[in-house]
Amino acid sequence: MSDPEEFELPERPVLHLTPAPFKRGVSAAMLFLLAFLLGYVLLLHPPASFGWMAFLGVMTAGAGWLGISMAQARPQGLELRSDGLYRADGEVICLLSEIVSVNRGAFAFKPSNGFLLRLAEPRDRAWMPGLYWRLGRFVGVGGVTHKAQGDMIAETIALTLSSQGKD
Repeated sequence: MSDPEEFELPERPVLHLTPAPFKRGVSAAMLFLLAFLLGYVLLLHPPASFGWMAFLGVMTAGAGWLGISMAQARPQGLELRSDGLYRADGEVICLLSEIVSVNRGAFAFKPSNGFLLRLAEPRDRAWMPGLYWRLGRFVGVGGVTHKAQGDMIAETIALTLSSQGKD
């Protein structure tokens, strides 16, 4: 298995990427705190212009909605299988045949402790707070996940792509 030409993933789920419960809780709490502070400014110290009031109202509602989404998100994870990346409930995030490259660089537009996949063809938008997002040709994986698990999945995908001659 040291030769990348022979590298192939088995049929069953190979690697799992699970959210860290503490990180999920802290993320939701920070979003609720942001919504509270923005609401406090909006209600007790409103700005003079209507434009700024509308902006603060939208930001307050957005932060509250993101906090609720993060708190209600099921703590399921992702699985790397022989043919692609899946949610734990079986929904396909992307297939390995669709992946063009993996970007794990420090300056990449990616979630924290995660990586960015570039796909050959755009897919529908999808988002699971703190776990992954999919927008067009890009899939960002990570956020409130364990760094070691994310690095292992990214490295496995990169090794698979290099053995197929894609990267």
